[in-house]
Amino acid sequence: MLAYWNGDRSLAESIYRELWEKDPYQTFAYAKFLEQIDDRETRNQVLSAGITRLKVQLQMNPVDREARGGISAAYESLKDWTNAETTLLDGIGVQQDGWSIEQLRSFYIRRLVNSEVDQITEREFSYFLVRSFRTEGPSERVLNSVRESLFFQPVKLKRVQQELSRWLVEGLDPPIAHSCLAYVELFLENTEVADWHLEQAIRVEKDLQSSIGSSAAYLRSNWAIPGTLASVLERWQVPQQRPFD
Repeated sequence: MLAYWNGDRSLAESIYRELWEKDPYQTFAYAKFLEQIDDRETRNQVLSAGITRLKVQLQMNPVDREARGGISAAYESLKDWTNAETTLLDGIGVQQDGWSIEQLRSFYIRRLVNSEVDQITEREFSYFLVRSFRTEGPSERVLNSVRESLFFQPVKLKRVQQELSRWLVEGLDPPIAHSCLAYVELFLENTEVADWHLEQAIRVEKDLQSSIGSSAAYLRSNWAIPGTLASVLERWQVPQQRPFD
C-alpha cells in the first residue's frame, strides 16, 4: 500500500478498511496489514467480523473456495484450530476434490511444523499427527515436518507417546494411532513395542503396509538413524520379513 510506505500509516489503514468493508474477501490482507503495524486487537476484530461476512458468501455458494479458504485461514490466525479444521472438512463433504483435500493436508502440516511457535500442546500435536498420517500417510512431508520437533527432543517424544496412547484408548482412528505409535516407540528405541504397534495397525488395515514400507526406506536413506533402529526399518520395508506377517 503506497500510502503506508510513504509513511502515512493512518491513510493506509483507512484505505485498507474501505476496501475490506466493500469486499469481505480482503479480510486476510487487511488483518495481515494490522498485524504488521502491531494492532492485534483490531486485527482480531477484523478476522472475527470477516468470518461472519464470508460465511454469508459460503451459504450462497457452498463451493466458493475463496470464501471457505478465507474462513479457515481467519480461524487459523485466531488459533481456533477446531473451527479451522471443521471448515475444511465441511468443504470436503461438499466437494471432495484435490484442492479441498490439499487444503486440509496443508493445515495439518502447518500445525506440526509450527507447533513450538503456536504453543501447540502435546495432546493437540498428537491429534494432528494422527490426522496427517490419515490424510496422506507417513509421507516424506509429514515425517520431515516432525523431525525437529520430535526426533531430536526425547522429552517431548515421550509426552507425545503418552498422548497418542490416550487418543488410542479414546478411539481416535485406532489403526493410524497404532501406526504413529510404532514410529514414536521406534524413535524412543522401544523396538519390540514399535513392532507390536505396527502389527496392530496392519492387522486392522492391511493397506498401510505399502506406505509404511516406503516411509521406512525413506528414513533409512535420509535420516541419521542409529544402526539398531535402521535394522528395524529394514524389516519394515519388506512385508515378508516382518515377524508378524
